[in-house]
Amino acid sequence: MVESLFLNLSLVVVITVSIAWMMRLLRQPLIVGYILAGVVVGAIHGTGTSALEGLAQFGVVLLLFMVGLGLDPKVAREVGTVSVVAGMGQLLFTSIIGFGLALALGFNRVSSAYIAIALTLSSTIVVVKLLSDRGDTHALYGRIAIGFLLVQDIVAMLLLMVIGSLTPGASLGIVALAIAGKGVLLVALLMGVSAVVLPPLVRSAARSSEFLLLFSLGWCLAVASAFWLLGFSVEVGALLAGVALSLSPFRHEINSRLVPLRDFFVALFFILVGSQMSLAVVQAHLTHVILLSLFILLGNPLVVMALLGAMGYTRRTGFFAGLTVA
Repeated sequence: MVESLFLNLSLVVVITVSIAWMMRLLRQPLIVGYILAGVVVGAIHGTGTSALEGLAQFGVVLLLFMVGLGLDPKVAREVGTVSVVAGMGQLLFTSIIGFGLALALGFNRVSSAYIAIALTLSSTIVVVKLLSDRGDTHALYGRIAIGFLLVQDIVAMLLLMVIGSLTPGASLGIVALAIAGKGVLLVALLMGVSAVVLPPLVRSAARSSEFLLLFSLGWCLAVASAFWLLGFSVEVGALLAGVALSLSPFRHEINSRLVPLRDFFVALFFILVGSQMSLAVVQAHLTHVILLSLFILLGNPLVVMALLGAMGYTRRTGFFAGLTVA
């Protein structure tokens, strides 16, 4: 078991390094190399193992924890309104037009609804990784784009929780209210712990840089696990765990020590994504894929640019924010 995991992981790393090196020579994003490496790995070994999935999930948690670590709550409040208003506007536009476009392409209503939902939700991990690589997580359009992603993730998470909690005869309003109440209580508890308990613990842990790293990882995983156990996503929990530490004077030291660890595990995530891609399915629906992709790449930047323009932002900020989440 251990030997098999070691050999498989070694093969994955060798293939990834080879393809990523070619991407560097071609001046392409390393993410492309990771996904292509995953396609090759998938062709050799199938769609991957549960161990690889677990390692990849750890990378996602680390990435979002570090995004939260770099967020200034004051700045988050500044872009909070525009993120919610424009984010919800983009969700409505993409879902409604996407549903109609899927119907026009010959899909039935149920399939069209699923396609519309898929088109509406951007990949948080891809967008955040690209912004991090370009150093644009603190740029205005980057902060707004991350706000959009949070709105999307929260809406998707709440919808899934409501659907999963519905039972015959249950009231949709009561179920939604119960979930919202649970979320508010959980966030309030986290804020209380962050304000009272966390600061002295961090100061104590910071006496040893090695222990500070271990403590930060433990805090991140504990909060993410608590959110998951209560029915929320580990991604949201990891992000809020990072926000809780964002005002700590040791946040830069924590961030610098986590970067190499994050990059390795995030690479595994994209390799896993590539290994699960079915080229046969893409080829069979190539026309549909191209048309729907064009709709997202052209429609999202335009609608976000219009929404942000109405709220007083420049066209450049609106266009880049829309293109980032496309």
